[in-house]
Amino acid sequence: MVQRRDLASLRDLRPQHLPLLRNVLHKGLAAIQQWFGVAAEEVVVFLHYLPSYYHLHVHFVHAAVEPTHGMQAGKAHMLTDVISQIETCGDFFERATLACALGQNDPLYSKLASDCTAPPEQVQQSKRPKEDNKH
Repeated sequence: MVQRRDLASLRDLRPQHLPLLRNVLHKGLAAIQQWFGVAAEEVVVFLHYLPSYYHLHVHFVHAAVEPTHGMQAGKAHMLTDVISQIETCGDFFERATLACALGQNDPLYSKLASDCTAPPEQVQQSKRPKEDNKH
C-alpha cells in the first residue's frame, strides 16, 4: 500500500507518479526475492479496478497461485502495463473507459441491477446523469 492518501485508485495516476510506481514494483519484487526466494518472473503484480477500497495498493501474487476473482481480466491491471500506459499517454487513466468485472455479490452490481429493473419514475433523479442543455 502506498503511503500517499491522495491516490485512491489507478484513475488518479499521472506521469509524476511514475517514479513511485517503478519504486513499488522494483522494491516489492526485490523484497519477495530476498525474503521468499521467489524470482521476479514468478510474481504477478497488479492493481484492481474497481478497487476493494479506495487507497492505492498493489498486489504481488505468485504466478502458480490459482487465479481468483480479483486476478481476472476486467479487474486486474498489471503494474507494468499501467506504467507503460502512463508513459504513452500521461492522463490515460483519467480519460480511458475501463471495463470492470462485478460479481453478483458485489454491492455495486446489486445497485446497478436494481436501478435497471426499476421503472424509470422510481429511479431517483440524483442517480441519472445530468442532461446537457447546450444543444
